[in-house]
Amino acid sequence: MTTDDRQFPIVSKIACAIVAATLIAIHLKKTGSVSPLEYDSIVVPSVRRRLAAQVPSRPVIVLSSELPHLRGNPYSSPSTPASPPFRILHIITTLSDRNDGSRGTKRGEDRFASILVPTLVHAVDGFVSRGWHVDVVLILGFKKLSDDHDRLINDSLPKGVKLEVWSDASPLGYDADRHKSNNNNVFGLMKPITRALARQHRYVVRDMLDRYDFFSVWEDDMRVGAEQVEAFLKMSDDIDRLRKAAEVDGTDEKAGEFGGKMTAKQLRHTVPGFIRVEVMSPDLMKDPTINFTKFSDNVPVDEAISGKLSATSCCSSTVSDHRIPLNSSAKNLMTWECGLAGMSVRKFPGAMEWMALLPGPRAREVQRLGFEPVTGYWTGSDGDFKGIDFSGYQRPEARHPRFFTQQGGWMATRDQVATFDEICREGFLPPFKPSELRSDGLDPKQPHNVEFWSGGFQLFGTCNIQRVLSLNPEVFSKQLLYHSSNNKQRTIVQKERLKAVHELYGQLVTIVQRAQKKLTA
Repeated sequence: MTTDDRQFPIVSKIACAIVAATLIAIHLKKTGSVSPLEYDSIVVPSVRRRLAAQVPSRPVIVLSSELPHLRGNPYSSPSTPASPPFRILHIITTLSDRNDGSRGTKRGEDRFASILVPTLVHAVDGFVSRGWHVDVVLILGFKKLSDDHDRLINDSLPKGVKLEVWSDASPLGYDADRHKSNNNNVFGLMKPITRALARQHRYVVRDMLDRYDFFSVWEDDMRVGAEQVEAFLKMSDDIDRLRKAAEVDGTDEKAGEFGGKMTAKQLRHTVPGFIRVEVMSPDLMKDPTINFTKFSDNVPVDEAISGKLSATSCCSSTVSDHRIPLNSSAKNLMTWECGLAGMSVRKFPGAMEWMALLPGPRAREVQRLGFEPVTGYWTGSDGDFKGIDFSGYQRPEARHPRFFTQQGGWMATRDQVATFDEICREGFLPPFKPSELRSDGLDPKQPHNVEFWSGGFQLFGTCNIQRVLSLNPEVFSKQLLYHSSNNKQRTIVQKERLKAVHELYGQLVTIVQRAQKKLTA
């Protein structure tokens, strides 16, 4: 198989980007808006033409019974025996093909071959095994793939999976010099703004929105597979059914504080979430200075239920891989930027039962958007955090970086992406709203970075999309995503930021037991 058969370059010359930006500005001045068709043809006149030509447009999809048949997915309902395969666009963004030695990495290590390709192949093989149609877009922060990497990725992807590469994708602009004291006024020369590389996937999604049913968008070291997608689709379908039922029943009735009825205005901005995890090294497990019990707050761990967690979906491999043990145990998993004090629990109606609510949305902002906050029983309601230095007895702020739980990417159906774009005040897809996002996120006085675009600070923060985790151990296990760089455990100096996943889950189960008693009292 040749490169020409598989690879479709996206942006090859800086001049193309400059001309495209000029055309957009002229068009906006004339019309004041850009329609989907006009946007596709103006922004990228031939950028994604070949891939687009290979993929027919699809009708707008919705969840539940109208979802296109997912062959091999037991959670879907086939419309007809001849319904087309489920189409996924899998997008990976990578800044460099080799590690530079920072953040606990080994200088000169082939990041592309050792991290990106294994995580990509794991995802694509799983998708294809379900009978889904998958195409891949790589967004590169460097000039081009080397010949070796070009051969490697073409040889690694299954036949029929189309590959498109956007090389040298960092947008050009002027940025503040962080090394100078008055950096808000120092812009220097035009240069690639690498902090905005994570923004570029939004243009790909925007151009391809009507051609795929599902979008899977991740940083290069996030290991995502078909089981995570299936769990996400199942939970999304359940949430959507509840929303439709709430619309039929009427939304005027007040929702329960942490159980019982939920309104359509709560459910419309609710989606399944994920937690990034790493497999603890033997050295970390034996380190006498690390005491996960010490940093597990004061809430007892339900060991019986937490023992049912599995690391198979997220963090185990069937082949020898120095980054992924063959038989990982859930007791060896740790997380960071995620803690019990940032969460609440709520009993959802029907079969969904108890969910953990991840932080991010602010109640007043949610109400200003015309929705209702999804309230829950805070994990500190019984005084367990009193005297703990990170928060005292007060609940941490909704976007406190220690508890925010960055995801390293996102996934969504086309219908969900459209909802995000409607809800997000900046716009989730380009063209972004200039009143909220200056210079499309490139303004040095509003320096948005990878945590905003990819980690989730926009989507689950300023857009106020509420993430939920199932507290069913089987499903919870599929909402864990392996951070295959596996370096945070070494680079985070404040070890109290680390959290054993089985303890976190076991504590959430304890909180549910307390909340259940108050519901039935």
